[in-house]
Amino acid sequence: MEESRYAAEESAKGLIAGLVGLDRADIIRRSNRVQEILDDFAQHAPKEEVSLEQLKAEGEKVDAELDQLEQTLDERAQSRRKKQNQGGYPPQPPREKKPRVPRVKNPRFTPLFQNEPEEKDTSKGWEPEL
Repeated sequence: MEESRYAAEESAKGLIAGLVGLDRADIIRRSNRVQEILDDFAQHAPKEEVSLEQLKAEGEKVDAELDQLEQTLDERAQSRRKKQNQGGYPPQPPREKKPRVPRVKNPRFTPLFQNEPEEKDTSKGWEPEL
């Protein structure tokens, strides 16, 4: 009995040691991959230094472009609304939605397609599902 317990403990110790070793290897592999990515990024980065003022100036240019594009879109939307209003027909209020009544070829099935629930009629020889 002690031998099986000893064997189980040794097996558990070996399993834990294997998992710890696996975790270390995984961590080392991931850190090496991160280092490769950083090295690759540094290799393809621009060589000249970029100052904060240059970045701010570029940001202001982009903001100005965005403002101009937004203004152009607003003008287009206004002109489209004007064209729609000048269409000759006054805008109509939304129509009321009528309930859809499908055609039923066999009159026995008409109650199945009506919107109002019918009273549960069991005299026809069938029981409704509950």
